[in-house]
Amino acid sequence: MMIQVSIIDLVFHLNTAMNFNSMRFFKLKEKYKSPVFYRVCFFIYFSLTCSIINAQHIDYTRSVQNIIISGRKNSVLNLLPEIDSFYTKKGRRVVARDLARDVNTLYLTGYFKEVAAFTHPTGNGLVLDFQVKENPLINNIFIDGNIIFSDSYLAGLMQNKKGDIFNIGKLKEDREQIEKLYYEKGYELFKIDNVNLDAENNVRYFVTECLVEDITIKGLKSLDNNIVIREMRLQKGSVFNSYDLKEDREKLLKLGYFSDVFLPELEQSLDEKKVRMVYRVTEKKVNLFDLGFEQEEDIIVGFLKSDYNHLLQQSDVVSGKLQISSEGEVIKPRSYTLRYRQPWILNIIPVSFTVDFWKEFKREYKTEDYLRKNILDTERLGWDCALGFPLLKDRLIMSTRYKSEDVLSVNDSFDRYEINSISWVLRYQSVYNWNNPKKGTYWTVEIEKGGRIGGVDLGGLDFNRYNVNLATFFGFSQNAVLGINAFMGVFRPDDSNISTFEIEGYEIGGASSLRGYKEIAPFRDIRKILFNVEYRYDFSKSFQGVIFVDLGKVFADGWNYEPNTFKKSAGFGFRFFTPVGPVRTDFAFGESVMIHFGLGQVF
Repeated sequence: MMIQVSIIDLVFHLNTAMNFNSMRFFKLKEKYKSPVFYRVCFFIYFSLTCSIINAQHIDYTRSVQNIIISGRKNSVLNLLPEIDSFYTKKGRRVVARDLARDVNTLYLTGYFKEVAAFTHPTGNGLVLDFQVKENPLINNIFIDGNIIFSDSYLAGLMQNKKGDIFNIGKLKEDREQIEKLYYEKGYELFKIDNVNLDAENNVRYFVTECLVEDITIKGLKSLDNNIVIREMRLQKGSVFNSYDLKEDREKLLKLGYFSDVFLPELEQSLDEKKVRMVYRVTEKKVNLFDLGFEQEEDIIVGFLKSDYNHLLQQSDVVSGKLQISSEGEVIKPRSYTLRYRQPWILNIIPVSFTVDFWKEFKREYKTEDYLRKNILDTERLGWDCALGFPLLKDRLIMSTRYKSEDVLSVNDSFDRYEINSISWVLRYQSVYNWNNPKKGTYWTVEIEKGGRIGGVDLGGLDFNRYNVNLATFFGFSQNAVLGINAFMGVFRPDDSNISTFEIEGYEIGGASSLRGYKEIAPFRDIRKILFNVEYRYDFSKSFQGVIFVDLGKVFADGWNYEPNTFKKSAGFGFRFFTPVGPVRTDFAFGESVMIHFGLGQVF
């Protein structure tokens, strides 16, 4: 006597039919994941099983003396349900409903394509024999249509492995694991079109990683479409990624050309394999003019700042800044800066070019004036030019800079000297919203050499400088973030007999480094370590609160990290976000209680 259940194809296609992965079918997909759906599927299966059992002649009159599972070749016994857990029990007669449940239990292990039940007499009772036909061993796993992740990487996430028995129960979990990976990485238009087991016992996944077919920028007046698109991570032919989409919007705002960049409209093709992106932007006026105040050394200074875009070509910018200070009843200029920048040279070569000119008035101490008795008014007049080479777009940049600066004292017979140097910088960053970063990291490694380089003498001070800076941000929620900044630097002058100002080494203290200490730095030397930790919380889009701790020191030699060797401060502050950047106010408790003002974040 025998009953047989073989509906593997039905369940397989039900699993396949549940593959609604595109964003437009998201709600439908969630519906098919509901318990109600699976109850309906089980009811259909259970009803079919019972009807088959009832149609067969099973001996229901005698008790079951033994229960066996036969036909297994490769499956491991401990992967199957225990006989004692079956609804049909030894010493009892066969009940059709319980037998249907037992057949279902074996089938739902996923290892069998057929489950058949036999009853045959033995002594005064009968033996209940569940005969199974196993699914084949998996010969290989292939994935068609994937670009982002390799076949081997995706196969490594699956429970169905090459050489194992194909398990239809694990198939759904494998699909969900792949989908989860793509969705968590931002590939929200990814979908699995189909999965099948071919005649050679290969499991084949057919997937779609939706590609960007076209990008259009609407609202451009003075800029060409390609000049804007070249700065974006998503390009024509890229796999669509929602995280890249967000970063591209931040990047477009950061370019300084637009006052508004709206989230793009997505137009997906009928086969859902491609998507068109349409951005709408509002260009800023070509000439921008800002004014405000900031803290410089121990005084508050006002500033006038102007940007002029597209001077010689599309995308270049000229920036100028004038600082004004008040000394008694006299208001006089404090510093001048002028910058010209091309993000791409001639809009052809993907190398940035920047040249700066400045004339700055400062108040400084001589390096040998350790008792800080005589503060001098100094004038720094210089220029530099830099080239930036992108090694990894928007992430890793290598740059080189030549700097030339004359330093002289305004009201003292101090020997004038020059700084002529070449710098090499390697910079990485995964932060896009610099005004209010929520996640990401940036680091910089810089080597600067002044004076003699090999057989070439640039003139001026002969020195070496090595700087390493690292900052990272951890988002705890949409409004809360923890930021950590670390800096280490070494300045090695080759001629210590030359009298210079402390800024040629390192100084620490004030609004931008060690808060709670005077802006005219009480600490100076040729080595520096600085740590800043800030917990930032957004109360609104335009107002942020900050709690901070600063630790730092400058020293001559010996890298000592003992806490008691550091100067420390702590406090709280506020950031007011404006079109020109965050306006910063910090209340710091260090050497004394101090209030610091400035523009931008400390790091």
